[in-house]
Amino acid sequence: MSLKIKSLIYQNECEKFMNGPLCEWLCNCLDLQIKNFYKKPTYSDLVDGMMMHQVFLMTDLNVVTKDINVPNGDPIQRLENLRAILDNIKYFFEEECNLLLVQVPKIHLLAEKPMNNIKEMELLLKLLFGCSLKCPRLSIFMKIMEKCKESTQMELIKYASEMTERCDVIFDPELVLQEDFNKSSIYDALVFIRLVYKENIICQSEHSDFAYNTKEKLEEAQEDLQHLNIKFQKVKCELQEAKENLYHHETYANNLKKENQILEKEAAIARKLRDELDIAKEELLKARDLIKQLNQKARSPIYLFEQSKYLAVKTNETKLKDEARHTKLQVENLLKKNKFLLKEIQNLQEKKDKNKSDLEIDLEKKQRQVDDYKKICEKLLNENASLQNKHKSLISQLLFQKKHYFK
Repeated sequence: MSLKIKSLIYQNECEKFMNGPLCEWLCNCLDLQIKNFYKKPTYSDLVDGMMMHQVFLMTDLNVVTKDINVPNGDPIQRLENLRAILDNIKYFFEEECNLLLVQVPKIHLLAEKPMNNIKEMELLLKLLFGCSLKCPRLSIFMKIMEKCKESTQMELIKYASEMTERCDVIFDPELVLQEDFNKSSIYDALVFIRLVYKENIICQSEHSDFAYNTKEKLEEAQEDLQHLNIKFQKVKCELQEAKENLYHHETYANNLKKENQILEKEAAIARKLRDELDIAKEELLKARDLIKQLNQKARSPIYLFEQSKYLAVKTNETKLKDEARHTKLQVENLLKKNKFLLKEIQNLQEKKDKNKSDLEIDLEKKQRQVDDYKKICEKLLNENASLQNKHKSLISQLLFQKKHYFK
């Protein structure tokens, strides 16, 4: 059978177990103990032992519990956690309840290969369920059972009956004293106990072999770790040297880059100078060709005619320049006369402006005087009006007094 098929079979078994009645009961217990902390537990969480330890603490039994730590994938820590849980369960059944555990889960196999030993996990959960049935807080666990599904409740009742009536998991010595107890069943139970104890002895030897092998593996791993540390230190030193060499090489490369940039700039300047030199050479060749052509023209009669023509044009140009100079002088004289006339006009205008400003000032003063006179007249009119009113009132009073007197 291939590894893929085996892994699929183990996964299916694991899913069935996690969806089974014991896991549902455990999740309901944890919801009560730790509110919504283990909402969706996985099989690895269950095998680590933290969840079962929390449920065992809910039973409120007088058992000295050992410290349980998170294994983080360490099989030795997982084995110690499972051993502590199993020791607590055994102590409760054998010392407190006077019962004998016939079947004990092989925790060393469960710690080493959890996926291959789901039945051992189921047996451990059955024993934990049995503790909840015998503990003083049975009423709380009965309420938890009532919260489960009906099918789950039926399965849990079946497990409870197996734990109490049959002797293949837990053996009760008091059952032997009962009259209706079958002696053949005692013999079968003792034979079964003998076989189980034989298996337990084999399991203990396997457990010791597993512990010895794990110790050897740990020692080998420590030695390998020491060798790796030495190699790591060497590699670290080599890396430091390589970093230093890389730094020196980088500085050298940067210097070379700077020198290369300077050389490129100088090469560009040299290229420009070479291009300019080539252009100057071409112009020099052209000038030489022109000189040769001029010499040839100077010898020809056409050149003489053109030269006489050039002289005539030059004489006419000098005459025109003289005439232009004469006209320029006349224009300058006219401009001077115009400037003088403009100055006189400006002076007259300034005098007019001054006179105008003086007249405006006098006008403003007179206007102010008129305003003052108007104000004085208004005051006098108001006073006159008030005096007239007073005069009228006095006259009216006198007339009234006269009338009153004559009456």
